[in-house]
Amino acid sequence: MTASLTADPIGPTLRAQQIGRAPRQRPRPGTEGGASMQDERNARMPEKIGRRLYEFTLASGKRSYRCDLELNGRQVRKTLKARNRTAARKEQAALIAQHARGEVVASTRRNVEEVVEEFLASFSRSVASGERSARTLESYSWRLRSRVISEIGTYRFQTLTADDAARLIAGWRERGDSAWTIRSTLTALSRVIRFGLRRGYIADDPLRRLEAGEKPSVGKKDHRVLAPEEIARLVRAAAPGARPLIATLAMTGLRQGEALGLTWENVDFEAGVVRVRTQLARGTSEGGAKLKTSAANRDVVLVPGLAATLREHKAAMFANGRAKPEDFVFSTSSGRPLNHRNASRSLGRAVELAGLGEGISTHSLRHTFVSFLILELGWDAVRVARQVGHTNPSFTMDVYAHVFENGAGHADALRDKIAASAFGKVLS
Repeated sequence: MTASLTADPIGPTLRAQQIGRAPRQRPRPGTEGGASMQDERNARMPEKIGRRLYEFTLASGKRSYRCDLELNGRQVRKTLKARNRTAARKEQAALIAQHARGEVVASTRRNVEEVVEEFLASFSRSVASGERSARTLESYSWRLRSRVISEIGTYRFQTLTADDAARLIAGWRERGDSAWTIRSTLTALSRVIRFGLRRGYIADDPLRRLEAGEKPSVGKKDHRVLAPEEIARLVRAAAPGARPLIATLAMTGLRQGEALGLTWENVDFEAGVVRVRTQLARGTSEGGAKLKTSAANRDVVLVPGLAATLREHKAAMFANGRAKPEDFVFSTSSGRPLNHRNASRSLGRAVELAGLGEGISTHSLRHTFVSFLILELGWDAVRVARQVGHTNPSFTMDVYAHVFENGAGHADALRDKIAASAFGKVLS
């Protein structure tokens, strides 16, 4: 009699007996080398011989041992290989120490894709509660799914090595990804690995074992600073519908999402300020997204020239029924906010028509505004940070250190003015 590959109504155990072979029994996970779960179910009630340590007397008379571990908030039941109480206690102690060192004590078959999706689901809940940024979630989702899952999604997460990471980076380089793109993707992957470490899915971070030369280095990106006449040319060259937005970006230093998320109630003409309270997240047509940081919640000075431009723009919007307090300042004909991509395209066309060359983005306008505050007004890092929404003045100093150094002459001029004033002569 031969074995059949078709559906077997007799069952694999009887069929194996008919052809003279013993049926293959697979051990359950976590029981290799010890008693099976079936053995434990057939055993007498376990005897507790220590904290979370139990002894079973099997039907055969042999003894089996099991301990319960708390692994990152999860209860994990582990069947031990020990054959006596002394060995069981030592094995349990070794497992606890293993966990304390950050080593995995519970085997998991999760692959990279499963852990990535679990991480993104957790991050989504943080976004929903307002703890995390929707824009960060969008960036992580795109990078992890398009560059990590597509390459190593089927790899077992627990056994990832530094060699796997090195090959992944080499593949990105061969594909032509920039150093900045690779570093950004590694940042997202590092978050996933830390997520796995906390849950005991992996024992070590393979990215930390990469050699220095295996990670791409990214230098600081130099943003072009436009001269006042270049800004004027840029605004004049912009299409009529894009001119108010470009003027606002240049004269307030707002981030692009902050400007696109403005509604008319945020523009206080009487007080002379623009109140930044929310932003427009990328990939959405709904405003009201949480700002990048708490420091981004601020009031920005509205200079008279920009106020006049926005008043004129509001009058045009009023004629189209889009000037109510809740309406977006920069919107499409349907009343939806202008999206990031169209805003960038409008700026690009204006740059080209103005003949300003390459390397100008919406962030270049922000950089220009900050440079003006430092060089022309002589503001210190604290005042600049508050005006542009930096979390910490030290960040402002780090990013704009070269501008502050160039502004040393302005500090000398300010010192001379103070010295010549009545206030400066108080101690003379």
